[in-house]
Amino acid sequence: MKKMINISNGKKCPICFDAIYIPDLKPIRWYDNVSSELPIEGKEILLRLFIHKQGYIYAFPYENFSKNTSEGVIPWYFEQDVMDYSRIMKASEDYMIGEINRELEQLEKIKNNEKEHIELVEGSIDKTIQCIQQSILSFKKMLDDHKNPCTTPISLKHKSNIEELSQEINKKLHMQDNTSNNSTKPSYDIQKTNSYLFYRPQIVAHYYLSMLDIKILKAAFGDYKFFPPNIIARIENISTGHVVDNPLRKRIKYLSHLPCGCEVSFLECDWSDVIDESILHRFDSEICKRRQKRREKIMQESKCACFREKNCQPKP
Repeated sequence: MKKMINISNGKKCPICFDAIYIPDLKPIRWYDNVSSELPIEGKEILLRLFIHKQGYIYAFPYENFSKNTSEGVIPWYFEQDVMDYSRIMKASEDYMIGEINRELEQLEKIKNNEKEHIELVEGSIDKTIQCIQQSILSFKKMLDDHKNPCTTPISLKHKSNIEELSQEINKKLHMQDNTSNNSTKPSYDIQKTNSYLFYRPQIVAHYYLSMLDIKILKAAFGDYKFFPPNIIARIENISTGHVVDNPLRKRIKYLSHLPCGCEVSFLECDWSDVIDESILHRFDSEICKRRQKRREKIMQESKCACFREKNCQPKP
């Protein structure tokens, strides 16, 4: 069926060859998190506690979590650190218009500053600018239609309900702020709601604390609900090259919100300066196996490097 689709007004995806039409496109914002450094072996790193609740398409900081959060809710663009953990966010009308205008200004700047280098694509840029301007007009018209409905008793009733709901939300937010000031962590039953806690750095890149390290922390703190919202650990090893697929999702539940094909890395940490030695002693065998596996991997990589070097040398 897909091959029979007329894509005269659209394009084909170069990866999956699916038809893509302009109405299917979604606005995105490119975000570079440059405030934090990438994890480095042998150095300390600040890890933040996140929660992945079943039904959510993202994980979010546990310290900001409220048990009153509705299922599948999408965060607003103005929430703290939202772009560090959520791939989707809700936006207001003013925010969307501001973002569209910002992109329009950037296109105009590129067109004016790079005239010598964009002669071949200048027509495409002009066409894109016209499409964006038309989108702004259509968007503003749609907003005006919603802001100025017919003033019937039904619309007034809805307006009254919205005002009451807004007051109720503000009241709840105020109560939550007071609660967060008086207590450091939310009271929430993790197991009853099929939620999973895990640690990761406050960066966009996909680095996660390994399962063994989480088991060690659970033994040290007794229960997930006693996990600190932030913890400092010394990185012993970074296990890279893991690709998310269905078996990995089943094995590591807290990664089930990530899309298939996403590459992730796991942080293996040394807790000798953080956790009591008697707790670590319980995991001696597992820690030794992990270190042995790492040594074997290093030796194997070294052998492969030597083999490649020998084969690349010119013959006399």
